[in-house]
This record gives sequence, C-alpha cells and structure tokens, in this order.
Amino acid sequence: MTIAPLAALGIANTAFSLIRSLTASAAAPKAHASAPVPSPWHAAASRLDVRAATPAELAQVAQALCDAGVITVEQCATLSQDPAAGAGGLRTRADAAGRVDWIAEFEARLAHATTQGNSLMADRLESALGVLQRLAAARRGPVHAVA
Repeated sequence: MTIAPLAALGIANTAFSLIRSLTASAAAPKAHASAPVPSPWHAAASRLDVRAATPAELAQVAQALCDAGVITVEQCATLSQDPAAGAGGLRTRADAAGRVDWIAEFEARLAHATTQGNSLMADRLESALGVLQRLAAARRGPVHAVA
C-alpha cells in the first residue's frame, strides 16, 4: 500500500470536517444578533405624519431619504420647495401650527399642473406624491399576508 491513497483520504476527511463545521455554524442561531434595523422609510415615517407636517419637517425627511439613497435628488427638491416662495403658494390650507396635509397638497398641485398642460411638472409632482404615499404606508406599519 502506498502513502498517496492514505494522504488523499486524510485530505478528504479534513475537507468534509471543515465543511460540516462551517454549515453547522451558519445554521446555528446567533446569540449576539442585534435588533433589526428599520428601513429608511419606516424611520422617516416614524418622525413625520405626511397628513400633518410643516414644510420644514417635510424638507428634513426628504433630505434624510435622499441621503439614504432611497429617493432621487429631484424628488427631494420637489418635496423641499417652500410653497410660500413658489408660484401660487399652498393649494390647500395649513392649520394654526403651519401643518399641511401634504398628500392632499401634492394631489392639488398635480391636478393644477395637469389642467395647465404642464406634463414635466405633473411628472415631478406625481413622483413626489408617490414618495408621500409610501411614507404614509410605512407609518401605518408593515403589511402582513393573511392566509
């Protein structure tokens, strides 16, 4: 008997032992696992009610979402525009504290841009409205499937 078959058998046993230990450690629950990190959407939604927020609060959340890379710079700019400085101002009313229902506001702006035939602005507003709707959904919490 030569040494080569015995060496090959030893290498194979070592390899299988290593594979077994790696799969066992990967399958074992981690005792030091940290709590799940909320998505940027849920983190932002916990700080902002899109149905009652000031322009400054909306701009801060838009910037945070942009910094996290989940919205575009164009969406951030559209959401951050001060309505008082823009043409026409607010299309909806703010409450005594200056809070606005931003979904209703952007729906009104979108309707106005559409009736004016301004398709470029309508596209920007529709995109920003999608961000607001996603924030509203994230504020309500995760959606779970029901069997």
